Amino acid sequence: MRLMTPDAEDKREMAGRMYEICDLKIALENGHFSSLEDVLSYATEQTKELQAVLEVPQWIVNDRCCVDIKASIEQVNTGPDSLQPGPTRRWY
Repeated sequence: MRLMTPDAEDKREMAGRMYEICDLKIALENGHFSSLEDVLSYATEQTKELQAVLEVPQWIVNDRCCVDIKASIEQVNTGPDSLQPGPTRRWY
């Protein structure tokens, strides 16, 4: 084993993972899942969306500086010229 000092990218990675687990915890606490199959389905869908957003060249962020995953993916299909100001969606 060895020590390493995390850089900004490492910290962003850990923050992202923390946000994901917090989202899952909140969803469980609020009764959004009624079975393990629901959790698996959610995780599978999130994996697909996160992979897709990693492949787009630009991301759309909301007023809280959170990446709007669905809008970021959709902009590839509609083009950045079609972006209109409007309501934002949470990325989780």
